[in-house]
Amino acid sequence: MANLVVGDGSAFTAAISNALNGSVLLQPKNETNLNWFNSNTTKIFYGDSSNEKLVSSILENQEIESIIYIPSKENCENIVEFARNQLHGITHFLDGWRKSKSPETKTFIFLSSLEVYGELTKIHFGKTLQAIDLLSQHKEGPAEIFHLPSDSAADFSNDYVSKLLNLPGWKDSVEEKDLMKEISAKKEFKPAARFLIFGAKGWIGGQFVRELEKRKIEVIAASTRPGKDSDKIVAEEITKISPSHVVSMLGRTHGPGCGNIDYLEGGSDKLQENVKDNLYAPWSLANLCEKFDLHFTYLGTGCLFEYNPEHPRDGEGYTESDTPTFIGNKYSVVKGFTDQNMNFFKNTLNARIRLPINDEDSPRNLLRKLIGFNKVLDIPNSITYLPNCLPILADLALKKETGALNLVNPGAITFPKILNIYEEETGQRLNFEIESVPEDSPALKTRAHCTLDTSRLQSLAPTVIPTEKAIRKASENLATHLS
Repeated sequence: MANLVVGDGSAFTAAISNALNGSVLLQPKNETNLNWFNSNTTKIFYGDSSNEKLVSSILENQEIESIIYIPSKENCENIVEFARNQLHGITHFLDGWRKSKSPETKTFIFLSSLEVYGELTKIHFGKTLQAIDLLSQHKEGPAEIFHLPSDSAADFSNDYVSKLLNLPGWKDSVEEKDLMKEISAKKEFKPAARFLIFGAKGWIGGQFVRELEKRKIEVIAASTRPGKDSDKIVAEEITKISPSHVVSMLGRTHGPGCGNIDYLEGGSDKLQENVKDNLYAPWSLANLCEKFDLHFTYLGTGCLFEYNPEHPRDGEGYTESDTPTFIGNKYSVVKGFTDQNMNFFKNTLNARIRLPINDEDSPRNLLRKLIGFNKVLDIPNSITYLPNCLPILADLALKKETGALNLVNPGAITFPKILNIYEEETGQRLNFEIESVPEDSPALKTRAHCTLDTSRLQSLAPTVIPTEKAIRKASENLATHLS
């Protein structure tokens, strides 16, 4: 008999699914350990129980005959939201089940809890529900949907329920903490996660994939592309993969015959490409993830601002709440709209990077480009050292952090200073001319130059290193690649 367990990724959910040797639909928590689950017999799907298409797909493709639904026991600061999610989840799950093929052939068991019925010596299902605390009151709603106060669910003749009663160590009043202790005591922690990455083959996307693979996290490169493929096709891929996290490393910064954002300057054809890749694609993914209740990470840009009287070159940086100010090129204008749109999605982490640097001999690496220039601008900028910041991004995605985030290393730095550090670290002598940048310089008209505030990043990720230290590490490592 094919079984499906629906739960929140607790040790209790793991114990049930391991005993039944079937499939499990998880909405994992930060502490959910993938090693709790028997990988040989359990097939894991990530997603929310309210995703009707995912529910229907699992029930049909896995030929599920029996379902056990475990409502979340995790408390929530927003009690209204928690109550809504309980009812929303079970209602849409039932609709997904109803819309699947032959729904009447499936057995459904809803695991309520004693707290919902009150402190009774013996439960009488015809009695009024008497939840003993706020958390249990929120679980009354799903129980009422199944008429548990009047229709007894105590028919234990069902073979499926018998399997539950025969779980190893099962007692009349088993404590979840005992299950947690038994399962977790023997298991090394491995995040319960599956990342679906759009733009996985790009320069930064490839580095992020390698970071996740290094952690032995399941990574899948998306085969569809928003903007090129319809929203329906993209949604079908998300449903098929059933990821816990979706990441967009998509974007258009160059094209045939032009290796920078000047490629996007031009007529309506370039504008269409710009809007499609830099606005619509990430917006579409954020919207789908909101619909499916999935965490979404958008790798955006901080090239949205310029120095002005409120933010001088030696002053405070722009924060995550500041509205974009730079409109000197079409790339930044479109990206500015995208950046602001991301604020409307509660499941989205909008990571702004600037002038990315790593240790590779790559034409996309800012440091590699700078050492080949014979003239550099003398103006401070924030930079992103990818070997330091991408692991931080992975950590924050796993924690399901949301909102805008300036993903840059603390402290602004000028291009001449970067080259001076490279000379110090490598002992090489570079020939370059320093070009001053007055307030009326043409260089300020077409490119964003700015400093981003890193207060939020430093509070979330104490491992972020100062910009100068990052440049020294990059210089040393790049020199090794070039030697």
